[in-house]
Amino acid sequence: MRKPTLWAGALFAALAAPAAAQQAMTPVTVIAASPTATTASILHGAAYNTQRDEYLVTWGYLDAQLDEWRLRAIRLDRWGRPIGAPFDVTSFTNDLVWPDVAYDSHNDRYLVVWDERWTPSGEDQDVRARFVSGEGVPLDPSPYFFIASSVEQETVPVIASSDSGEKYLVTWTQSTSSSMSSDIRGVFVTFDGGIGSPFDLSTNTASSLDFSAVAWDPFFQNFLSVYERDGSLMGRTVGSDGMLGTEMSIGESWLRGVAACDGILLVVWHRNHTVYGQMVLGAGVFWGPVLTLLDSPTVYTFPMSVACRYHGNEFLVPISLETGGWQPGGRVLSAMRVNSVTGEQSALIPLASMTGYPGFNAVTAGGASGWLVAWEDPPYIYGLVLWDLFTDGFEWGTSDRWSRHWP
Repeated sequence: MRKPTLWAGALFAALAAPAAAQQAMTPVTVIAASPTATTASILHGAAYNTQRDEYLVTWGYLDAQLDEWRLRAIRLDRWGRPIGAPFDVTSFTNDLVWPDVAYDSHNDRYLVVWDERWTPSGEDQDVRARFVSGEGVPLDPSPYFFIASSVEQETVPVIASSDSGEKYLVTWTQSTSSSMSSDIRGVFVTFDGGIGSPFDLSTNTASSLDFSAVAWDPFFQNFLSVYERDGSLMGRTVGSDGMLGTEMSIGESWLRGVAACDGILLVVWHRNHTVYGQMVLGAGVFWGPVLTLLDSPTVYTFPMSVACRYHGNEFLVPISLETGGWQPGGRVLSAMRVNSVTGEQSALIPLASMTGYPGFNAVTAGGASGWLVAWEDPPYIYGLVLWDLFTDGFEWGTSDRWSRHWP
């Protein structure tokens, strides 16, 4: 069994911004174990529950004993500790991959979306969904309902929630098995489960592997949809009334995520060994120049996740670094804080190291006073919370110095 090594002592980093912030980490906790998994878990979704001050994390994995895919979730408290055991989001057992999740504070429940393959070779893939209560109970309709289903392939869904508009925006990649081109499409889902008409965000791209990301900005009352197209990174605002903003050219290469900090959004991507960011106002205009967050030959990739602290002014960007030279002997999961007003960045914050290669997936979600970071190193999923000491006092999570394992 591989275990992460928490870097010695409490780790601090200072942002060169007004009232420079510091942070401390809770000890690493095993939040789930999948000893029968034959492939890496697809850890892709995390959401913060504003009513309960807790999180929900979602993932999918192939169970070797049952010879079927399972879509799982677990509640975590404000310290990142499990609340109960992992549970199945759906009883359906086709290939369940790329789960994402968003929270609705009006009804205290989540909507989990995923990509489901109807055939072993994946010629028919649909986007499905299910509501989960704040208590972690999957709700009707059971075992799922359709978000997008056609003769084409609908894959890799992402979701964001608009509390004021009382609806979600779900976007996905749509393609055909006979074509190398793809579209990025979206649809609104109301908090009571009503599904609108799908619409195009980007069409006829030359790649069938383009991805999208989406975030809601409560200040300007807009979604920002960001997507890849033919090696470029594009974006546009989407009003809760469905009005599409003017398309923006943001950057190049591989999208990794977008998040909103009350009026300012951060889009993150990487090209070769360099990590970039671009601030965008929720109104759909750039806020400052492109940021070079990290330029290092040890940058391998970084997770498709970025988060803002809830009602805060800082983003957290996870980054995966190679260790051991060539051939790499492992990875280090680190993170960087980015000030949403000034664009200034902290030093890299090491979170965990692993001797295994090729490494791990990770997700992050912003809470009231910090960020949850969860990552997988099969057959385990680990997590910790990075706390902002100035907003939550000197709380160290001393009651969390233990680990639990669940099947």
